[in-house]
Amino acid sequence: MRNLSILALWVGLLILLAAACSGGGSSGKRGSSVTALPCGFGLLGSLEGSGSALPDFTDTDAVSFFRISDIPPEVVALEISVTTTAGDADLHLGGAGTAPGSTRLSDYILSSQEVFPQNVDTIRVTLAGSESPTTSLTTPTLSDYLSANRGIPLAVWGVQPGTAFIIQVNCENSVALPCGLEVSASVPGSGAAPPDFGGGTEVHFFEVQTLPPAAGTVSILASTLTGDANLYIGMPGMTAPSSDPADYVFSSTASSASSANDLILIDSGGLHDVFGFTNPLITLQNYLSAGGTLWVAVAGLSDLNDYTLRVTCSPVDPILCGQVRGGTVNGTSQTPPDLANGMETRFFQLDRLPSTATSVTLTLQSNGDADLHLAGPGVLPGSAAPGDYIFSSTERNPSNQDSITIDLTGLQNAAGAMNPTVSINDYLQSAVPMGIAVAGYEDPFTNFSLSVSCVAPPLVMPISCGGATSLTLLGNGGGAPNLNNLVQNLWFEITSIPAGTNRIEIGISNQTGNVNLYLANPDVVPGSQILADYTRSSVNSFWPDRITVCDGGTASLFGIWTSPTLQDYVMSSENLSFVVAGIAVQTDFTVSVKCNTGPAQATPTLIDCGDLIQDQVGGSSQFPPDFDNPSEVKFFEIPLASVQAASSVVRFRIDPATGQDADLYLLRPGATPGSLCYADYIFRDISGGNVDWIRIRASGLDTSNGATSTAARLADYQAASTNLGFAVAGWVPTDFALDIICN
Repeated sequence: MRNLSILALWVGLLILLAAACSGGGSSGKRGSSVTALPCGFGLLGSLEGSGSALPDFTDTDAVSFFRISDIPPEVVALEISVTTTAGDADLHLGGAGTAPGSTRLSDYILSSQEVFPQNVDTIRVTLAGSESPTTSLTTPTLSDYLSANRGIPLAVWGVQPGTAFIIQVNCENSVALPCGLEVSASVPGSGAAPPDFGGGTEVHFFEVQTLPPAAGTVSILASTLTGDANLYIGMPGMTAPSSDPADYVFSSTASSASSANDLILIDSGGLHDVFGFTNPLITLQNYLSAGGTLWVAVAGLSDLNDYTLRVTCSPVDPILCGQVRGGTVNGTSQTPPDLANGMETRFFQLDRLPSTATSVTLTLQSNGDADLHLAGPGVLPGSAAPGDYIFSSTERNPSNQDSITIDLTGLQNAAGAMNPTVSINDYLQSAVPMGIAVAGYEDPFTNFSLSVSCVAPPLVMPISCGGATSLTLLGNGGGAPNLNNLVQNLWFEITSIPAGTNRIEIGISNQTGNVNLYLANPDVVPGSQILADYTRSSVNSFWPDRITVCDGGTASLFGIWTSPTLQDYVMSSENLSFVVAGIAVQTDFTVSVKCNTGPAQATPTLIDCGDLIQDQVGGSSQFPPDFDNPSEVKFFEIPLASVQAASSVVRFRIDPATGQDADLYLLRPGATPGSLCYADYIFRDISGGNVDWIRIRASGLDTSNGATSTAARLADYQAASTNLGFAVAGWVPTDFALDIICN
């Protein structure tokens, strides 16, 4: 909160003292003359006083008139105080549009008439309205005064003879905003995002008070009428506006070209913006636990931005497609139920309904008896008006299961009743979420579970080579993904593959939780919900998931295949696509795509049978290694002629220095030595801290740690057209000895 009054008060007092010494008049002149009172200034005044608390503004000896003008654009609240140092005076506020200095008592709509020993009268004028210690919030608002463009008229009435007073105006750039209130204002803009939260004039701050219970929802809507303004949410626990942009944990920055509305929803699922992006780590419960207040900032972008800010708080539980929510309701065996009875009814709203949805089914299972009621499109969730609910399912025992299906043809309940006049499209076009009520029927209590299933073609997100995006997913807890669940999976497609690309790497890094990566086969339409269309995957929970596609095949962290190849995707009729499937209950992750158009191979070192060399390699303790990093990986090749001369075995071995570690990777037959593509390395020895070796025999491959493979045999390398290639990758910086044995 910025208080501009202290310095200005002293400046005003010095001016008055100088005027008194020079014979000038008092700044608080009596009669119908009006003294300008700039925002943030304080002035001295004196009155004869009438002896009556009932003002008569025509009595020029008993009244002083003031006008607050020149209000800075960042100010959203003013506190006017009159401190009586002798006698007694009252403070009166004129209405918006009232001419300053008016002597008509009816022009003054609010007053503060404190008496001894308090002796301080205050009136607050804010964007939310005007109030005094004895009156609740009412009109006019600060915006009303600014629109009327006549300043804020004030009158100080002398109650007792010989009254001396100080009138002071504190200017603030923050204001308390109760739930359910709407304010309108204008804010300048700097064109910067984020704005200057500390010293700029382009931000208005609001403190939302009286938040609903943890199961509720707070909706903050900033509608820009002209210009463009953005919406920011402060972190839980803030007690005043912060100047640090990092303290604003979520924002809605819709441009005026795409939407006139910035919206942020806060519920038990986290923070959600108008485009559906979510921060699940900060929930309504976090704000309640931190004191129950919430700071909101509205920041202008254009030169001048007119906006309306509306905050609504409702005790409504959010529910998503694929989720199940439970609870308990009382019952009174009446239909329709008493929706206003909090013990008898629980309200839900269906959040993040996919824009492509063709069907939604609500299923209510109860162990007593409860009924399911659907609000009409456009009805604010949580409404207690029976007329707002257009369809119900009221199955009785022993079924105990109610359901409502909303699809393109209309509504249908468990009993088969239909309503063809309202369809899923009506809800998709609504500005508010679908509202649902669960009402108890059986007395005394019924435990219930409400589940939502949605049918919709997945929304496929485009991602380009070199692109990266951070998102959040819910999860299924483990196992194969259910691709029909739209909140546990996200689909992507690579929009174009640059000419000359020889390797594509799709990577997933988790900030929290766990997700898995599934690569669609060539010619599969992006967004497929058929699990069999995804035959290559990376499902590791320890290392960041990665899938590499190159000319020689495809590889995940622990799987290497000769198909599909990069050329298969280049020739495909569809874009290369993949799906990220949630495993943990909630996961924050970043997905990135790299397309390599640089060299496909490094230059290997030639080493022959019987040779022994000493070398060294760096290491980054990552798996698989970064083959593009020449300090982390060394490449070698054995002459084809020497391989062909071997009769039974070719073995290459590294002996690292004590306490150091490096690993061996064997290239597939026919692959170019020095290949930078992980998918070309079909076998490895990644034993820790000891001698690693790979042996190629007539029967297949084996290593020092006992692993075996029949992916290639000695005859395959002898029939190849290239030298035999392998790589040494450091786990940590390692000095090693490398030798080759051919028998």
